[in-house]
Amino acid sequence: GGAGQSQGSVEVTAGSYAKTTSEAFALKENGAFRSVESDKVSVRVLPKPQMSFNATFLMVAAGRKLTVNFKCKNYKEMTVPLPVTLRKADGTILASFTVDQLHHAFSHQVTIEKNWQFPYSLEIHNELTDSAAATVPVMVIDADRPGIRRVDTTEKKIALGFDCGYNNIYTDYIMDMLDEYDAKVTFFVTGYFCSKFPDELKKIHEKGHEIGNHTMTHPRLTKLGDTEIYSEIKGVNDMVYKITGIHPRLMRPPEGAANSNVIAISRMTGCETVYWTEDSGDWNPKKSAEYIISHATENMGEGCILLFHNSAPKTEQTLRAILEDYKAKGLKIVPISDLLYTGHYTVDAKGVQKPDPDYQTVSVHELLGDPSFSVKASAQDGSETFLP
Repeated sequence: GGAGQSQGSVEVTAGSYAKTTSEAFALKENGAFRSVESDKVSVRVLPKPQMSFNATFLMVAAGRKLTVNFKCKNYKEMTVPLPVTLRKADGTILASFTVDQLHHAFSHQVTIEKNWQFPYSLEIHNELTDSAAATVPVMVIDADRPGIRRVDTTEKKIALGFDCGYNNIYTDYIMDMLDEYDAKVTFFVTGYFCSKFPDELKKIHEKGHEIGNHTMTHPRLTKLGDTEIYSEIKGVNDMVYKITGIHPRLMRPPEGAANSNVIAISRMTGCETVYWTEDSGDWNPKKSAEYIISHATENMGEGCILLFHNSAPKTEQTLRAILEDYKAKGLKIVPISDLLYTGHYTVDAKGVQKPDPDYQTVSVHELLGDPSFSVKASAQDGSETFLP
Protein backbone atom coordinates (compact mmCIF):
# COMPACT_ATOMS: atom_id res chain seq x y z
CA GLY A 1 0.00 0.00 0.00
CA GLY A 2 1.10 3.58 -0.60
CA ALA A 3 1.46 6.42 1.89
CA GLY A 4 -1.88 7.32 3.37
CA GLN A 5 -3.63 4.17 2.16
CA SER A 6 -5.92 2.94 4.91
CA GLN A 7 -6.46 -0.63 3.77
CA GLY A 8 -4.54 -3.12 1.72
CA SER A 9 -1.33 -5.10 1.93
CA VAL A 10 2.26 -3.89 2.09
CA GLU A 11 5.49 -5.91 2.11
CA VAL A 12 8.19 -4.84 4.56
CA THR A 13 11.66 -6.16 3.76
CA ALA A 14 13.43 -4.58 6.73
CA GLY A 15 11.90 -6.78 9.39
CA SER A 16 13.83 -9.07 11.69
CA TYR A 17 11.37 -11.97 11.90
CA ALA A 18 12.89 -15.41 11.38
CA LYS A 19 10.11 -16.35 9.00
CA THR A 20 7.29 -14.69 7.12
CA THR A 21 4.34 -13.72 9.26
CA SER A 22 1.27 -11.53 8.92
CA GLU A 23 -0.10 -9.08 11.48
CA ALA A 24 -2.36 -6.03 11.39
CA PHE A 25 -0.71 -2.75 12.30
CA ALA A 26 -1.91 0.80 12.62
CA LEU A 27 0.10 3.27 10.53
CA LYS A 28 1.14 5.91 13.05
CA GLU A 29 4.50 6.90 11.59
CA ASN A 30 5.14 10.50 10.61
CA GLY A 31 7.05 11.58 7.54
CA ALA A 32 6.13 9.70 4.40
CA PHE A 33 2.92 8.25 5.90
CA ARG A 34 -0.25 10.16 6.64
CA SER A 35 -1.43 9.65 10.23
CA VAL A 36 -4.04 6.89 10.40
CA GLU A 37 -5.66 6.29 13.77
CA SER A 38 -8.43 3.82 13.14
CA ASP A 39 -8.03 2.15 9.78
CA LYS A 40 -5.92 -0.95 9.63
CA VAL A 41 -3.66 -2.45 7.02
CA SER A 42 -2.18 -5.93 6.80
CA VAL A 43 1.60 -5.87 7.00
CA ARG A 44 3.53 -8.84 5.70
CA VAL A 45 6.94 -8.91 7.39
CA LEU A 46 9.72 -10.50 5.39
CA PRO A 47 13.14 -11.57 6.74
CA LYS A 48 15.71 -8.87 7.06
CA PRO A 49 18.43 -9.43 4.41
CA GLN A 50 21.67 -10.41 6.15
CA MET A 51 24.14 -8.62 3.91
CA SER A 52 27.86 -8.69 4.69
CA PHE A 53 31.20 -7.88 3.15
CA ASN A 54 33.74 -10.68 2.91
CA ALA A 55 36.20 -8.76 5.09
CA THR A 56 36.24 -6.90 8.40
CA PHE A 57 38.06 -4.03 6.70
CA LEU A 58 39.62 -3.38 3.31
CA MET A 59 43.04 -1.93 2.58
CA VAL A 60 44.23 -0.32 -0.65
CA ALA A 61 46.68 2.28 -1.92
CA ALA A 62 45.24 5.57 -3.17
CA GLY A 63 44.77 5.55 -6.93
CA ARG A 64 44.61 1.75 -7.21
CA LYS A 65 41.77 -0.70 -7.82
CA LEU A 66 40.13 -2.59 -4.98
CA THR A 67 38.09 -5.78 -5.47
CA VAL A 68 35.05 -5.71 -3.20
CA ASN A 69 33.19 -8.95 -2.42
CA PHE A 70 29.91 -9.17 -0.53
CA LYS A 71 27.01 -11.58 -0.12
CA CYS A 72 23.58 -12.19 1.37
CA LYS A 73 23.71 -14.93 4.02
CA ASN A 74 19.99 -15.71 4.17
CA TYR A 75 19.30 -15.53 0.45
CA LYS A 76 17.20 -18.72 0.55
CA GLU A 77 14.62 -16.86 2.63
CA MET A 78 14.32 -14.00 0.15
CA THR A 79 10.88 -14.45 -1.41
CA VAL A 80 11.03 -11.19 -3.36
CA PRO A 81 13.96 -9.68 -5.30
CA LEU A 82 15.91 -7.13 -3.27
CA PRO A 83 17.61 -4.28 -5.13
CA VAL A 84 20.85 -3.14 -3.49
CA THR A 85 23.57 -0.69 -4.46
CA LEU A 86 27.26 -0.46 -3.58
CA ARG A 87 27.94 3.08 -2.41
CA LYS A 88 30.72 5.28 -1.12
CA ALA A 89 30.39 6.94 2.27
CA ASP A 90 29.16 10.14 0.60
CA GLY A 91 26.27 8.28 -1.06
CA THR A 92 27.81 7.98 -4.53
CA ILE A 93 26.42 4.84 -6.21
CA LEU A 94 29.19 2.64 -7.64
CA ALA A 95 27.13 -0.35 -8.84
CA SER A 96 23.65 -1.90 -8.63
CA PHE A 97 22.71 -5.52 -7.92
CA THR A 98 19.62 -7.65 -7.28
CA VAL A 99 19.57 -10.22 -4.50
CA ASP A 100 17.31 -13.23 -4.87
CA GLN A 101 17.42 -17.00 -4.36
CA LEU A 102 19.66 -17.43 -7.41
CA HIS A 103 21.98 -14.46 -6.93
CA HIS A 104 23.53 -13.90 -3.52
CA ALA A 105 27.31 -13.38 -3.93
CA PHE A 106 28.74 -10.39 -5.76
CA SER A 107 32.09 -8.88 -6.72
CA HIS A 108 32.93 -5.42 -8.00
CA GLN A 109 36.13 -3.48 -8.66
CA VAL A 110 36.34 -0.02 -7.15
CA THR A 111 39.02 2.51 -8.06
CA ILE A 112 40.10 4.56 -5.05
CA GLU A 113 40.77 8.06 -6.31
CA LYS A 114 44.11 9.67 -5.47
CA ASN A 115 42.40 12.64 -3.80
CA TRP A 116 40.42 10.42 -1.40
CA GLN A 117 39.07 12.01 1.75
CA PHE A 118 39.14 10.47 5.25
CA PRO A 119 37.04 8.76 6.51
CA TYR A 120 36.48 6.32 3.64
CA SER A 121 34.02 3.44 3.75
CA LEU A 122 31.81 1.41 1.44
CA GLU A 123 28.18 0.52 2.01
CA ILE A 124 25.67 -2.02 0.74
CA HIS A 125 22.49 0.04 0.51
CA ASN A 126 19.02 -1.53 0.72
CA GLU A 127 17.11 0.35 -1.96
CA LEU A 128 13.66 -0.75 -0.75
CA THR A 129 14.16 0.67 2.73
CA ASP A 130 16.70 3.36 1.73
CA SER A 131 19.03 2.26 4.51
CA ALA A 132 22.47 0.72 4.99
CA ALA A 133 22.46 -3.08 5.03
CA ALA A 134 26.21 -3.42 5.68
CA THR A 135 29.22 -1.12 5.94
CA VAL A 136 32.95 -1.79 5.73
CA PRO A 137 35.75 0.68 6.53
CA VAL A 138 38.45 1.11 3.87
CA MET A 139 42.00 1.84 4.98
CA VAL A 140 43.43 3.97 2.19
CA ILE A 141 47.21 4.23 2.10
CA ASP A 142 48.88 7.30 0.64
CA ALA A 143 51.14 5.68 -1.96
CA ASP A 144 53.16 8.88 -2.37
CA ARG A 145 54.46 8.88 1.21
CA PRO A 146 58.12 7.78 1.26
CA GLY A 147 59.80 5.38 3.65
CA ILE A 148 61.35 6.61 6.90
CA ARG A 149 65.06 7.46 7.21
CA ARG A 150 65.07 9.56 10.36
CA VAL A 151 62.66 10.78 13.04
CA ASP A 152 62.25 14.45 13.93
CA THR A 153 62.55 14.36 17.73
CA THR A 154 64.30 16.08 20.60
CA GLU A 155 64.31 12.93 22.73
CA LYS A 156 67.77 11.53 23.36
CA LYS A 157 67.08 8.31 21.48
CA ILE A 158 68.84 6.52 18.63
CA ALA A 159 67.87 3.27 16.89
CA LEU A 160 69.98 0.45 15.46
CA GLY A 161 68.80 -2.07 12.89
CA PHE A 162 70.76 -5.30 12.28
CA ASP A 163 70.01 -7.08 9.01
CA CYS A 164 69.99 -10.89 9.33
CA GLY A 165 70.25 -12.46 5.90
CA TYR A 166 71.84 -15.88 5.44
CA ASN A 167 74.23 -16.24 8.39
CA ASN A 168 74.13 -16.17 12.18
CA ILE A 169 77.75 -15.46 13.05
CA TYR A 170 77.63 -12.67 15.62
CA THR A 171 73.96 -12.52 16.68
CA ASP A 172 74.65 -13.85 20.19
CA TYR A 173 77.72 -11.64 20.58
CA ILE A 174 75.67 -8.60 19.55
CA MET A 175 72.89 -9.41 22.03
CA ASP A 176 75.39 -9.97 24.85
CA MET A 177 76.99 -6.61 24.12
CA LEU A 178 73.58 -4.91 23.98
CA ASP A 179 72.71 -6.44 27.36
CA GLU A 180 75.86 -4.88 28.80
CA TYR A 181 74.72 -1.44 27.61
CA ASP A 182 71.05 -1.95 28.46
CA ALA A 183 70.15 -1.46 24.80
CA LYS A 184 67.39 -2.86 22.60
CA VAL A 185 67.52 -2.93 18.81
CA THR A 186 65.66 -4.19 15.74
CA PHE A 187 66.75 -7.35 13.92
CA PHE A 188 65.50 -7.49 10.31
CA VAL A 189 65.18 -11.16 9.34
CA THR A 190 64.80 -12.97 6.02
CA GLY A 191 62.74 -16.06 5.38
CA TYR A 192 65.96 -18.05 5.19
CA PHE A 193 67.04 -16.85 8.65
CA CYS A 194 63.63 -17.77 10.09
CA SER A 195 63.75 -21.30 8.68
CA LYS A 196 67.45 -21.92 9.37
CA PHE A 197 67.69 -20.34 12.84
CA PRO A 198 64.24 -20.51 14.51
CA ASP A 199 65.72 -20.89 18.01
CA GLU A 200 67.81 -17.76 17.48
CA LEU A 201 64.70 -15.91 16.35
CA LYS A 202 62.94 -16.94 19.55
CA LYS A 203 65.93 -15.79 21.59
CA ILE A 204 65.90 -12.38 19.90
CA HIS A 205 62.24 -12.00 20.80
CA GLU A 206 62.63 -13.30 24.36
CA LYS A 207 65.43 -10.81 25.03
CA GLY A 208 63.07 -7.95 24.19
CA HIS A 209 64.49 -6.96 20.82
CA GLU A 210 62.25 -6.05 17.92
CA ILE A 211 61.91 -8.32 14.89
CA GLY A 212 61.59 -6.61 11.53
CA ASN A 213 60.92 -7.92 8.02
CA HIS A 214 63.77 -8.22 5.47
CA THR A 215 61.79 -10.26 2.86
CA MET A 216 61.78 -13.97 2.13
CA THR A 217 64.64 -14.23 -0.39
CA HIS A 218 66.34 -10.79 -0.19
CA PRO A 219 65.44 -9.69 -3.75
CA ARG A 220 65.49 -6.20 -5.23
CA LEU A 221 61.79 -5.50 -4.69
CA THR A 222 61.55 -2.81 -7.36
CA LYS A 223 62.19 -5.49 -9.98
CA LEU A 224 59.20 -7.62 -8.89
CA GLY A 225 55.50 -7.57 -9.68
CA ASP A 226 52.86 -6.68 -7.09
CA THR A 227 52.02 -10.29 -6.20
CA GLU A 228 55.68 -11.19 -5.78
CA ILE A 229 56.34 -8.15 -3.60
CA TYR A 230 53.38 -9.03 -1.40
CA SER A 231 54.51 -12.66 -1.08
CA GLU A 232 58.08 -11.67 -0.21
CA ILE A 233 56.90 -9.50 2.70
CA LYS A 234 53.84 -11.44 3.85
CA GLY A 235 55.82 -14.70 3.88
CA VAL A 236 58.24 -13.39 6.52
CA ASN A 237 55.37 -11.96 8.57
CA ASP A 238 53.74 -15.40 8.67
CA MET A 239 56.98 -17.20 9.57
CA VAL A 240 57.82 -14.78 12.37
CA TYR A 241 54.31 -15.08 13.78
CA LYS A 242 54.45 -18.88 13.70
CA ILE A 243 57.75 -18.94 15.59
CA THR A 244 57.32 -16.02 18.02
CA GLY A 245 53.61 -15.15 18.08
CA ILE A 246 54.21 -11.55 16.97
CA HIS A 247 53.85 -9.77 13.64
CA PRO A 248 56.67 -7.53 12.37
CA ARG A 249 55.71 -3.87 12.15
CA LEU A 250 58.64 -2.74 10.01
CA MET A 251 60.08 -3.76 6.65
CA ARG A 252 63.59 -2.83 5.55
CA PRO A 253 63.91 -3.38 1.77
CA PRO A 254 67.03 -5.26 0.64
CA GLU A 255 69.64 -2.86 -0.76
CA GLY A 256 67.29 -0.03 0.23
CA ALA A 257 65.47 -0.58 -3.07
CA ALA A 258 61.87 0.58 -2.72
CA ASN A 259 59.47 2.87 -4.53
CA SER A 260 55.96 4.11 -3.81
CA ASN A 261 54.51 0.83 -5.04
CA VAL A 262 56.71 -1.30 -2.75
CA ILE A 263 55.95 1.00 0.19
CA ALA A 264 52.19 0.81 -0.43
CA ILE A 265 52.20 -2.99 -0.66
CA SER A 266 54.36 -3.22 2.46
CA ARG A 267 51.78 -1.14 4.34
CA MET A 268 49.07 -3.50 3.12
CA THR A 269 50.85 -6.29 5.03
CA GLY A 270 50.98 -4.11 8.14
CA CYS A 271 54.64 -3.07 7.78
CA GLU A 272 55.99 0.46 7.59
CA THR A 273 59.02 0.80 5.32
CA VAL A 274 62.17 2.05 7.04
CA TYR A 275 65.63 2.69 5.62
CA TRP A 276 68.54 4.19 7.58
CA THR A 277 70.00 7.58 8.33
CA GLU A 278 73.51 6.20 7.92
CA ASP A 279 74.98 2.97 6.58
CA SER A 280 77.82 1.93 8.87
CA GLY A 281 79.46 0.08 6.02
CA ASP A 282 80.12 -2.90 8.30
CA TRP A 283 79.08 -5.31 5.55
CA ASN A 284 82.08 -4.37 3.40
CA PRO A 285 85.21 -6.39 4.31
CA LYS A 286 87.37 -3.74 2.65
CA LYS A 287 86.29 -1.07 5.15
CA SER A 288 88.49 -0.57 8.21
CA ALA A 289 87.19 -0.67 11.77
CA GLU A 290 87.95 3.06 12.05
CA TYR A 291 85.83 3.78 8.96
CA ILE A 292 82.85 1.80 10.36
CA ILE A 293 83.06 3.45 13.78
CA SER A 294 83.24 6.96 12.33
CA HIS A 295 80.31 6.40 9.95
CA ALA A 296 78.18 5.04 12.79
CA THR A 297 78.97 7.84 15.24
CA GLU A 298 79.92 11.12 13.54
CA ASN A 299 76.97 13.51 13.28
CA MET A 300 74.66 10.80 14.63
CA GLY A 301 72.19 11.95 17.27
CA GLU A 302 68.51 12.11 18.23
CA GLY A 303 66.15 10.32 15.85
CA CYS A 304 68.83 8.67 13.73
CA ILE A 305 68.54 5.09 12.44
CA LEU A 306 71.75 3.11 11.82
CA LEU A 307 72.31 0.16 9.48
CA PHE A 308 74.32 -2.81 10.77
CA HIS A 309 74.50 -6.54 10.00
CA ASN A 310 74.51 -9.55 12.30
CA SER A 311 77.39 -11.24 10.45
CA ALA A 312 79.63 -8.30 9.52
CA PRO A 313 83.34 -9.21 9.49
CA LYS A 314 84.51 -6.50 11.93
CA THR A 315 81.63 -6.60 14.44
CA GLU A 316 83.88 -7.61 17.35
CA GLN A 317 86.31 -4.76 16.61
CA THR A 318 83.68 -2.02 16.25
CA LEU A 319 80.48 -2.55 18.21
CA ARG A 320 81.75 -1.71 21.70
CA ALA A 321 83.32 1.54 20.53
CA ILE A 322 80.07 2.56 18.83
CA LEU A 323 77.97 1.78 21.89
CA GLU A 324 80.43 3.70 24.09
CA ASP A 325 80.09 6.74 21.83
CA TYR A 326 76.29 6.73 22.12
CA LYS A 327 76.54 6.31 25.88
CA ALA A 328 78.90 9.28 26.12
CA LYS A 329 76.40 11.39 24.15
CA GLY A 330 73.60 10.38 26.51
CA LEU A 331 71.71 8.58 23.74
CA LYS A 332 69.36 5.74 24.69
CA ILE A 333 69.45 2.87 22.18
CA VAL A 334 65.89 1.72 21.37
CA PRO A 335 64.16 -0.49 18.79
CA ILE A 336 63.18 1.45 15.68
CA SER A 337 59.45 1.18 16.45
CA ASP A 338 60.06 2.86 19.82
CA LEU A 339 61.62 5.77 17.97
CA LEU A 340 58.80 6.22 15.45
CA TYR A 341 55.66 8.25 15.92
CA THR A 342 52.43 6.24 16.00
CA GLY A 343 49.00 7.28 14.82
CA HIS A 344 48.97 9.80 11.98
CA TYR A 345 52.19 11.42 10.82
CA THR A 346 53.93 12.81 7.77
CA VAL A 347 57.18 11.84 6.05
CA ASP A 348 58.92 14.53 4.00
CA ALA A 349 60.85 14.06 0.76
CA LYS A 350 64.04 13.35 2.72
CA GLY A 351 62.40 10.54 4.68
CA VAL A 352 62.08 12.49 7.95
CA GLN A 353 59.08 11.37 9.98
CA LYS A 354 57.14 14.11 11.79
CA PRO A 355 53.88 14.16 13.77
CA ASP A 356 50.91 15.75 11.96
CA PRO A 357 49.53 18.56 14.18
CA ASP A 358 46.49 19.00 11.94
CA TYR A 359 45.32 15.43 12.29
CA GLN A 360 42.08 14.86 14.20
CA THR A 361 41.04 11.43 15.40
CA VAL A 362 37.71 10.11 14.18
CA SER A 363 35.52 7.86 16.28
CA VAL A 364 34.24 4.51 15.03
CA HIS A 365 30.72 5.99 14.96
CA GLU A 366 31.87 8.86 12.75
CA LEU A 367 33.77 6.47 10.50
CA LEU A 368 31.03 3.89 10.02
CA GLY A 369 27.89 5.89 10.75
CA ASP A 370 24.93 4.33 12.53
CA PRO A 371 23.58 1.45 10.43
CA SER A 372 20.77 0.62 12.86
CA PHE A 373 17.16 1.64 12.33
CA SER A 374 13.79 0.65 13.75
CA VAL A 375 10.13 0.78 12.79
CA LYS A 376 7.58 1.09 15.56
CA ALA A 377 4.11 -0.26 14.96
CA SER A 378 1.05 -1.07 17.06
CA ALA A 379 -0.63 -4.43 16.67
CA GLN A 380 -4.40 -4.92 16.87
CA ASP A 381 -4.10 -6.12 20.45
CA GLY A 382 -2.47 -2.83 21.44
CA SER A 383 1.04 -4.19 21.87
CA GLU A 384 3.99 -2.42 20.30
CA THR A 385 6.47 -4.15 18.04
CA PHE A 386 9.93 -2.91 17.06
CA LEU A 387 11.45 -4.09 13.82
CA PRO A 388 15.21 -3.41 14.04
